[in-house]
Amino acid sequence: MKAEKRPRRKRTRIPDLILLLIQVSVMILFIYTLINLNMLNFKWLVLIIALLLVLLAMFTVLMIMKLGRSVTTVKRVVQVLLIAVMLVGNHYAGTLTNTLKTITNETQTRIDKISLLTLADNEGNSIEDFNGKTIGLQTGTDKDLTEFALGKIDQRIEYGKYEYVDYSVMINDFLLGYDDAILINDAYIKMMADSVEGFAGSYKVIETFTREIELTPAEVNAKLPDEPFAVYLSGMDELGDPHQQLRSDVNILMLVDPVANHVTMISIPRDAYVPNPAKNDQLDKLTHTGLYSIDTTIAAAEELFGFPIDYYVKVSFSSLIEIVNTVDGITVNVPVTFCEQNAERSYLWDDQICLEEGERFIYGPAALALARHRASYANELTRNQVQQDIIKAIVKRMMTPVGFSRIPDVLSIIPQYMVTNMPYSAITNFVSAEMNNIGDWTFDSIGLTNGISQLMPTASVPDLYQDVMILSYSDVVKVYERYQAMHDPVELNDLKFDLNDLNRYVKQMPSNPNLVWAENYE
Repeated sequence: MKAEKRPRRKRTRIPDLILLLIQVSVMILFIYTLINLNMLNFKWLVLIIALLLVLLAMFTVLMIMKLGRSVTTVKRVVQVLLIAVMLVGNHYAGTLTNTLKTITNETQTRIDKISLLTLADNEGNSIEDFNGKTIGLQTGTDKDLTEFALGKIDQRIEYGKYEYVDYSVMINDFLLGYDDAILINDAYIKMMADSVEGFAGSYKVIETFTREIELTPAEVNAKLPDEPFAVYLSGMDELGDPHQQLRSDVNILMLVDPVANHVTMISIPRDAYVPNPAKNDQLDKLTHTGLYSIDTTIAAAEELFGFPIDYYVKVSFSSLIEIVNTVDGITVNVPVTFCEQNAERSYLWDDQICLEEGERFIYGPAALALARHRASYANELTRNQVQQDIIKAIVKRMMTPVGFSRIPDVLSIIPQYMVTNMPYSAITNFVSAEMNNIGDWTFDSIGLTNGISQLMPTASVPDLYQDVMILSYSDVVKVYERYQAMHDPVELNDLKFDLNDLNRYVKQMPSNPNLVWAENYE
């Protein structure tokens, strides 16, 4: 008897149709995200869209054609991979867009914190415990912030007041027991712990009062993408929100020339002795200018170098811990064996973070300790170099498969710890222009290496002599000349000189009577 033939199963195209619809949906979403990112110029955007349309047409034709089982399987695998690539690209581009729009938000706020402190062995643990007690107040630079805190305290207790003009005098009286508690701006607590002997570890915080002020953004000079510009990186010396007014512990000036594809980096010592615009241009440590605002730090740097700074980026040290942990650690060279306070600035020995000299693989807390440490170095220059090495190590780590996969996580972290006055449109225009004319960027640095250390009074703590760095005029002139050369490159036909006066045709750095130079102390 003749065997019956089994009916041939009809191959369905439903899975291919579903895949095609998913591809179309993801493609539309991906193109929308790229347009919204606004970093791709018209040429690149058209090329990407054209490539995606060609691939869509190809998969449509393949779906209609009668293909063998193995070819169909390969087609589906490739199609799924393409969809996955677009989804990943959409995630990266969307995260980058949200990050940039957050940190360049035109609405900026300033956060001020002031705390009520008492001695560590005092039995009081709440504001109510200080009813009828004496509170020391600073009525000089922080008068407005002090009055803000007093308005809160007045609603809860009655107390006596003793007013001080300077924080250092108030701290000394506090340690002698003349005041039961003191109100002190949080930005000054660490500085006083460094400056006044016996204050570190002597106190406890009863309560902290926080004030937020909405700022009117300053007008910025949006030169990007085709003109040279200067960017100032300011790193706060404490953890937390970058809108806080804290010391500017890391100070790096970057001169960016998009025409020559060149960046010059200048690390400025935190102890540089400069005019403080918030103190009528009295001389102060550069790091202290951050206590008043990032605009004060920028104005001080502009006075120092004699040219305008177009943009700033302000970051909190908290970001270093988060970023290094997110990329799962970095490899960096530790120049000396040392121990440093932990992220919370604990003075307990068990809380110290210790690193040995040599190449080390470290995580966030150790990276922060390395970036902060300076006691073991001969001068501030080593610390500046270490900070640059940490930045390079992070970039290098992000170029690895592990680091690259964590880029969206890093981008999601950044808005919590970074603010800038660089407009979103300026950033996207700059990137778009660079993609249209891709070239290798070169980097160099100018060292402010010839300054001298001196014990001098500072405008922020006038009654205490502190170690400051008086910069060299010749070093600062090099920075000024690099800035001028970046803006006005000398053509060979325009080159002029006078053998009797070699500086005749050289644009001189503006003189500033508020500045002092190391050459004056030789």
